[in-house]
Amino acid sequence: MKTTILFFAFLVTCVSTAQDFELIKPNKKDLRTKFQENSSLDIIYLYLSNNFTSITGKQNVKKIDKNNTQPCSFTETFSNTIKYSYFSCEEEEGGVTTLIEFPKIEKNKITNWIEQIYEVDLTDIPNEWNSNKSEYRPKDKGAGCYFILKSKKDKWLIEVSCGC
Repeated sequence: MKTTILFFAFLVTCVSTAQDFELIKPNKKDLRTKFQENSSLDIIYLYLSNNFTSITGKQNVKKIDKNNTQPCSFTETFSNTIKYSYFSCEEEEGGVTTLIEFPKIEKNKITNWIEQIYEVDLTDIPNEWNSNKSEYRPKDKGAGCYFILKSKKDKWLIEVSCGC
């Protein structure tokens, strides 16, 4: 009986935590300034680092070579079960892929956040949503950043691919 009550309390805590989760609106000016100071960092990573507590630090770190100080691939978990993974080790492709996991919130809140974080990057490439708002992509479907949004039971998965 005690185990059942503890399990139920844990379940209620997990569900209420996800429901209480709010994405913080990206501070465009602050993020742009920090990006200009260190352009080797990803804007989404800067956003997460500024607004959420790192739980694990960078894990599964890979570098192209020993002389390279910046990792080309890593994963980091932040508070609120946010997970960030960064991949750019394929030199010949020249692209970057980022995977982000956020707790489940209303779809309009996650799509608004994607639009806001995209606006931080000073790009001349206009993006738009596809018909079911599962992909935010360049209007001409050419070079640029693609945000693919996937709904899971208790979280959102966002895959961001940027390249030529």
